Amino acid sequence: MIGRLDRDRDEIVPLWDVLFAQAKDIPKLRRRRMVLAKNTHEGLGAPAVIFPMTFILLCGQVVPFLLLFSSVPSVVRFMAATACSLAFLPRLVAAGRFRQPWLSVLLHPLGVIALVGIQWFGLFRHLSGRRPQWKGRSLGADT
Repeated sequence: MIGRLDRDRDEIVPLWDVLFAQAKDIPKLRRRRMVLAKNTHEGLGAPAVIFPMTFILLCGQVVPFLLLFSSVPSVVRFMAATACSLAFLPRLVAAGRFRQPWLSVLLHPLGVIALVGIQWFGLFRHLSGRRPQWKGRSLGADT
């Protein structure tokens, strides 16, 4: 079985469950609290990749919804509707598989906007040299 060892329970958690875990289940998988903006400069928020990833995420997950409700030619609206359907498809599958609320599917574009915003916030914080804090304590040295 492809997966990873859950060190707290000494059992293999299927990779599918790790990749599509609900947000409320993440503490159960990792058993520790993390701040989302702590290491953004190492992933999507890395200076070398933040511009292309922002472009890809916004153009693929947000712009089609804006085009769908704007005054554009019908061909563009049809292409936007197709793109919206393709953007919703993985969210629909995940919501059905993990019994997530259907409202989370509809709010997916807003979640993508929030993710991109957090990545930019984390990058600016890293570039300015400010370390993230939680409950008044520094979360450690940035690498």
